[in-house]
Amino acid sequence: MSGHPLFSVIVPTYDRPDLLRDALASIRDQTVDNFECLVVDDAGPEPVVLPDDPRFRVIRLTRNHGAPVPSNVGIEHAVGTYVTFLDDDDVYTSDRLRLALEGLRRAPVALCLRATMSGVPSGNRDLSGDVRDVILDGLTPHVGQVAVERARIPTFDPRYMASADVDWWLRLAHAEPVATVHEVGMRYRFHDGPRNRNGLRVRMQASLQLLDAHAEYFATHPRAAGFRW
Repeated sequence: MSGHPLFSVIVPTYDRPDLLRDALASIRDQTVDNFECLVVDDAGPEPVVLPDDPRFRVIRLTRNHGAPVPSNVGIEHAVGTYVTFLDDDDVYTSDRLRLALEGLRRAPVALCLRATMSGVPSGNRDLSGDVRDVILDGLTPHVGQVAVERARIPTFDPRYMASADVDWWLRLAHAEPVATVHEVGMRYRFHDGPRNRNGLRVRMQASLQLLDAHAEYFATHPRAAGFRW
């Protein structure tokens, strides 16, 4: 690979070595091979093990932050034309980046569908064009479904220990149009493992924080307010 990579794939991680191995293997096996993968280790207790592949590198933080700081560090270090994300407990399908390119030909923000690990589509929405007035009416797309032109990607607000992706989506939707590709590109894992600084109480507090921070939006978008409550 010469020059800048086409994609920067950002993988925040903390103390999930076995799940991370599966996540990184799914990135390594992409049909589009022009990428860099930035694994941002949020000061986990053990060193991260990477595939023997020069496209993969690790950025280790000196102290644990919790979301969303590792994602922002990945964005800061990314050099690809486009940016995608993958949580360390999820996996990509082999054509994830190909689907991103298909959507990015139509809009600067592209979505694929997501499914459970068994392949059953779940939690998807058909979002197209200007979605600012509907983006919070239901579940926002998982960041693992998103591909964004690096020049246009916002950072995540570090004040949120949970729901940072919801705040991020609201700001992104106000700035950029969206295209959805109706094929599954990532698989979401349900498990009982620990969530670093992201338990139920934290998520409830974050929703109240969102309602306060974006009070004007929620006042004029009652469906979004109702869903958030």
